[in-house]
Amino acid sequence: MLRYRKRRGLDGRWVEATPIFIGTVSQFPSEEAAWHRVDSLNLNLNNPACGSRGAHPVTFNELVSHYCRYELSPDQSESQIEKAHSTITTYKRYLRKWALPRWENQVAMTLDPIEVETWLRELGRKHGLENPRGPKFGRR
Repeated sequence: MLRYRKRRGLDGRWVEATPIFIGTVSQFPSEEAAWHRVDSLNLNLNNPACGSRGAHPVTFNELVSHYCRYELSPDQSESQIEKAHSTITTYKRYLRKWALPRWENQVAMTLDPIEVETWLRELGRKHGLENPRGPKFGRR
């Protein structure tokens, strides 16, 4: 976790910012390796704009909150694709039970798609979450 402080906009006091998930100790066994990863993210934490709304790195948790608010609300008038109540319930359960505990504090832009794909595949096998129709879905 990268922990840092930022200036609060209203009074200019230094406050703890939301920690950013960088990786595990097994991924970055030395402090130097971890700092190289932080540098590669180009977070620009010293930029005063980082303390303003919308300029901080967006975490996976924030994306999930937004998705739940607009796409998984009981009122589907704001959603891009209307979903059944059962689908909404299932998506929320999956997010709460598996995705958030694993990715909650990670900066969304730092998520490695291959790592997420591998994790989803392992999760599906472990908990029997695969689509029973498999790759044939949609074929005639």
